[in-house]
Amino acid sequence: MLPTANMRPFGNTMLINFNFVPKDSRPDHQRSADEVSGEILRQSFLNITGLAHRARMPNLELFANAGFPFTRKADLGETVVIMPDSPTTAEITLLLDLMSHCGTQTGYPVLRVEISDSGAVMRRDRDYLILGGTSDQPALGALSSYLPVTLSEDGVKMSTKPGFLATVAAIRDQLLAGKWRLTTPQQLSNEDGIPDLLIEGIESPFFPCRSIVTIAIHSDSAVDEFASVFSERSQSSDIAHSVSLMRHGKFTSYNVPTAQYHVGSIAPNPLMRLWLAENFWVLYGAVILLSLLLAIYARDYLSLLAAARLRER
Repeated sequence: MLPTANMRPFGNTMLINFNFVPKDSRPDHQRSADEVSGEILRQSFLNITGLAHRARMPNLELFANAGFPFTRKADLGETVVIMPDSPTTAEITLLLDLMSHCGTQTGYPVLRVEISDSGAVMRRDRDYLILGGTSDQPALGALSSYLPVTLSEDGVKMSTKPGFLATVAAIRDQLLAGKWRLTTPQQLSNEDGIPDLLIEGIESPFFPCRSIVTIAIHSDSAVDEFASVFSERSQSSDIAHSVSLMRHGKFTSYNVPTAQYHVGSIAPNPLMRLWLAENFWVLYGAVILLSLLLAIYARDYLSLLAAARLRER
């Protein structure tokens, strides 16, 4: 079992020690050098195929750390990037910066990524990265009814206020993350100025378990600053949760209530354990129900014993 709670989502290093133990118990000073050394053959390999992969989304920290979920395919073979119909130089620069970031994380060039305009028809076998300015990317407007947060010329705006169930879900997530000082979902505002850029992740409203990440630019001048800030903060926790704003050269992330979904596959037994961990109230309900059933059975059984003893008298 790996201590995943203490690990970064990406960027961890796994060290493996090979110990060559002699067969007999003679001390080392009585052995030759050949007896206490070994060699790993060059044709040897470490087989880590078949491991379960499952991530809870949306999670912009995974996107910042490793370009996930687009880098599930090293060549971005299941990714479509939607650009404005007439992209500016800054928007093309942003595209190239992000593709370079993804290639850096996978160690492989992004050979199969698809570039489309705002008229693209979404498909069930693709994840979508939508880039563009608030004024020249129609796809952002088309998705505005599905996005919890939108960025316009007037600033950032939440489409809906968190309800009671969303607040309860956010508190549950904090408890599962080990944060015992509970806070309600954060509210976004323009008090510190209009954000220069907005990154947001949601599940595709058209196809389950498919992701959409939007990067909305308030002005082209923010792109140069984004390139340096993103590369610097991509391996930190500044970019996280479902919404991240860049303002004055700094990212601030918000756990805005939005629909949770999962990407990847896992065996039924571990899946059941994970589901019970996320929905621990089911265990309480099951224990109470079984206790009531056991109490009813015990009462009836004791009644039968009492009746049998009375008949014997």
